[in-house]
Amino acid sequence: MYIQGDWPGIAVYPRSLTAVVYGGEDSLRPYAGTEDLPLRAGLVFSRAPEYDVNHPGMVPLDVLMWKLALGASRGRLPLDTPLDTPCALWEWPNFTRLIVTPGAMSVAALWARQVCTLSETISLLRLPAEDVFVFYSAAVAVDLVHPELPSRPAPLRSSAQLQPQPQPVDAPSPRRSLLRKLFDRLRPPDGPSADTTPSSHP
Repeated sequence: MYIQGDWPGIAVYPRSLTAVVYGGEDSLRPYAGTEDLPLRAGLVFSRAPEYDVNHPGMVPLDVLMWKLALGASRGRLPLDTPLDTPCALWEWPNFTRLIVTPGAMSVAALWARQVCTLSETISLLRLPAEDVFVFYSAAVAVDLVHPELPSRPAPLRSSAQLQPQPQPVDAPSPRRSLLRKLFDRLRPPDGPSADTTPSSHP
């Protein structure tokens, strides 16, 4: 699947949950935080992908979405996110391959133990609001944050255990929700677009 628009093209490989950005990931940086980008995106499906899954520029989809969310946030919350939003971590982020922002470990540890609102998190951890907001933006982008703890929380793993394990390309993945989230973001809304505020990012 190709995501096309006014930015460098993105090839998404649903079966392996990976992607290639034309010109490299950093070529998307100038577009981070630009409003209404999903409304200008076009989806093209192809049975003959341009890149092999072993291409050196291939990146896991969650890593790319995490990085793009950080760039879009710049210390701000996503649109229409109130400070009393309840947050719980359903899965420990793979910090061995994700960009670790200031305070990310503390926020992750708190949300893995209990449900906290954004404002409570800032107060309890005594972190700058922008540190909490940027972690929230990235964690929401890859579907790690939910309003309640999972019924069977996964045990915290060591950094060695968090190393990504090689999988066959056709192996099913528990992170298929990433594709659904991506499709939902690119699908034009049914109603009028939400008002934007200077303190939020799309």
